[in-house]
Amino acid sequence: PGDLLTLRALDSLKIGVGIELPRTYLDVTVGTGGILNKAFVGQMGLVDAALRFRLGKVVTLGPHLSVVSVRPKWVGDRFSKVDDVTIGQGTCFMPGVALTAGKTRFFTVSLNYLRMPPLSLTTHNGWGVSQPHFDMSGFMFQMGVGLRFFRSETGPK
Repeated sequence: PGDLLTLRALDSLKIGVGIELPRTYLDVTVGTGGILNKAFVGQMGLVDAALRFRLGKVVTLGPHLSVVSVRPKWVGDRFSKVDDVTIGQGTCFMPGVALTAGKTRFFTVSLNYLRMPPLSLTTHNGWGVSQPHFDMSGFMFQMGVGLRFFRSETGPK
């Protein structure tokens, strides 16, 4: 049962506005994405704010906070069918630390803690559950690539 709740993939696409200051970057983004594992898939929406401090010419590090809305859907596993379980929706906070390397094109990695209230489980077709809720909370490691499309010519160098 624990293996059914192990997160396999979380993908997201974000767009937003970044403000480049002499020693920091302030980024505010919104996005959408998906969650995938053996038993369920999910859609998510998120809003993120990050304040990253320059560690060098192209490296930044700093905290970020996301508000994430998750809408999972049971897809079944080898023992059950799609209509056997309904999973509730949830909204949560995801604080973390992000590191970037690059200017116009950059790599990013972050260590986050997804703090999600337990989601309700409702069963159908004669199925039962040992607990009426499950908790998706836990640590997450994310990595990706970012692009800055517009840069101010008068901003910090």
